[in-house]
Amino acid sequence: MNKYRGVFVLLAAMLAGCRAHQEPLADYFAEVENEVRQEAYSLAIAESNSVVTFAYEPGHLPFNLPAMVPTSVVNNQVNCWQPPTRASQPLEEFAIEQLSLKGIMTKGNARVALIQTPQYGVLKASKGQYLGRNLGKVAAITTQQVVIHEQWPDGEGCWSKRVVYMALQ
Repeated sequence: MNKYRGVFVLLAAMLAGCRAHQEPLADYFAEVENEVRQEAYSLAIAESNSVVTFAYEPGHLPFNLPAMVPTSVVNNQVNCWQPPTRASQPLEEFAIEQLSLKGIMTKGNARVALIQTPQYGVLKASKGQYLGRNLGKVAAITTQQVVIHEQWPDGEGCWSKRVVYMALQ
């Protein structure tokens, strides 16, 4: 019996610790529920969907995607702008994100931008010169930035334009 006396004392001490919070559980649950209760709102009644009947045609299944339009057909669009073909320039080897504007030189009304490249050091760029991999053309050079008009392929044979600003760093 003396062997188990230490175990009994330890169990009695642990069970005595269980008496610390003897509040009724119903009060505790009510308190927690009041803390987390949020105001519920009713949802609008959804409108009924219109039903479209499926008319079977030979060779046409309802879950197949429509055939892709061949690229040759898309390229023949009437209002599809295409960039002119020309020889590339040294600043077109790099993405615009790799280039940085290091300075601007002015002589009279003419301005020249000094562009830092990862490979060739600093190169000059003037209005009308191309830079970047997306056919970017220098549209304007101000005292604080270079305005570049880029041309992006849209994936369907046409091109779209966007304006990019390269500011002095």
